[in-house]
Amino acid sequence: MVLAVGLGAFLLGTADLAMSRRQEHARLRLLGIPVDVLRRAHWLEVALPLVVGGGAALAIGHLVAVAFVETGNRGMDPELITNLSFSSLTGPVLAVAGGSVAIALVTSLGIGAPLRTDHIRRT
Repeated sequence: MVLAVGLGAFLLGTADLAMSRRQEHARLRLLGIPVDVLRRAHWLEVALPLVVGGGAALAIGHLVAVAFVETGNRGMDPELITNLSFSSLTGPVLAVAGGSVAIALVTSLGIGAPLRTDHIRRT
């Protein structure tokens, strides 16, 4: 739930940033930079930090959870011991990857839009 709320908040912030960067994209397109280069740069600049940050958060969270479970398992019967494996991270890893792709996709939609006269005047 926290991951979904965090990715949703980041989506709103990134969408706002993408809208404000419209003028910068207009300048770069007027300089002759192809739209596909701008899209690839945008994907790299948006998705990479999300994947790295989400991966780091999952790794740290998993380490804390394993330490918590192992501390709670001391002195218990071997049959009752709880183990946390990396397979328990499959869902959250897919959520991070899917959320990162969704955020990058949504925020890159306006990059290839035709330039309007107000964009050209502002540059």
